[in-house]
Amino acid sequence: MLTIHEVELPQTLQLELKEQAAFTDSFARFTHGYLSGFGQPVTMAAALIGPILVAFAYLSSDFYTTLEVTTIFFLTSLVFMMIAWYI
Repeated sequence: MLTIHEVELPQTLQLELKEQAAFTDSFARFTHGYLSGFGQPVTMAAALIGPILVAFAYLSSDFYTTLEVTTIFFLTSLVFMMIAWYI
């Protein structure tokens, strides 16, 4: 038979868990509302410029240069998105 026991957590542990949950919740709301919903100008610019940049890099050079351009563009966009989230 399954029995359930409720144990009271210490106050410091409760506060720490609440802080971690608040950060996760705020980051999840930011990700859903701004990044996937294109609410930030940085994400709109990355979504529009990214495919065009990759296409032109592939047409004008080889695969490895395209990979470099794509990686640098992705990392730069990611940095700007993290700065937008922090602000």
